[in-house]
Amino acid sequence: MISAASNCCRVDAVKASANTLRQQLAQHARGTNDNALQTAEQQLQSVDQQVRANNANQAEVALSAAKLSVEKLGYTQTGLSGTDISATGRYGNQYGRLNIYA
Repeated sequence: MISAASNCCRVDAVKASANTLRQQLAQHARGTNDNALQTAEQQLQSVDQQVRANNANQAEVALSAAKLSVEKLGYTQTGLSGTDISATGRYGNQYGRLNIYA
């Protein structure tokens, strides 16, 4: 029986989470915030390197940094300053924004 805390199980869990992050990263448009997008891609490459090296501890640390980069990218692209109003005059439904209509 393989323990859930074994190195191979932890590496597989990191792989699955990295794939989810890649899908989230693919949804972001290029050209809006290239520096943050590039940083997130580099963080995911770092995760891949640690997974290939079969190092669970370092892969988990790299995954944590990659998650933060992707989340930061999500918040910076939504334009939380409130200046991006849609053509109808209302805020669009975007990640990281609260819409309240009366």
